[in-house]
Amino acid sequence: MDTFYLQDDELSLRGMRADDAAFVQQCRTHPDVVRFQSWRPATVAEVLALAGEQQGRAPGMQEEPFQVVIALRDDQGREHRVGDMGTGAFDPGRQMELGIALHPAWQGRGLASRACRLLLGHLFAAGLHRVTARIDPRNQASLRLFERLGFQYEGLEHQCAWDDDFREWADEKLFAMLAVRWPECDRAR
Repeated sequence: MDTFYLQDDELSLRGMRADDAAFVQQCRTHPDVVRFQSWRPATVAEVLALAGEQQGRAPGMQEEPFQVVIALRDDQGREHRVGDMGTGAFDPGRQMELGIALHPAWQGRGLASRACRLLLGHLFAAGLHRVTARIDPRNQASLRLFERLGFQYEGLEHQCAWDDDFREWADEKLFAMLAVRWPECDRAR
């Protein structure tokens, strides 16, 4: 049984399990996705290790990372993994950062928005005060996603993230959502 599980119609969010490892590794290293990921697991074993470590954790409640798998159930009841969300709390139980990776085959269907809304509703109901997202300005899809969700733009950090794989410094735009603003933003969809 998953230690963390949320569902909204056919869309579900759950803690990453060992049987998700191959999908998560393939998705996060896909040529159309990898550029904007901070976690790029080189092997399935790396993902398996994190899946084992995160047992008993929940997003936003501890400093250690927690990966949430996004799954979609089709009309025949089959589950399709469509992406994952990385969460990390820099102030456990109060503030955390969120990132999302959606497999290209599933992009453009509103699934990222639905998954984020489901998780954000849960996090704010659980007592979190603030959720942030740091986005490379070249990642137009993620910028649009967090703007659509109602996140406030808080600023641009110039050349703040070194990327070993691409051998470059990258800028990051900081966005944030406060618990007090979430009900209004969620209703505005």
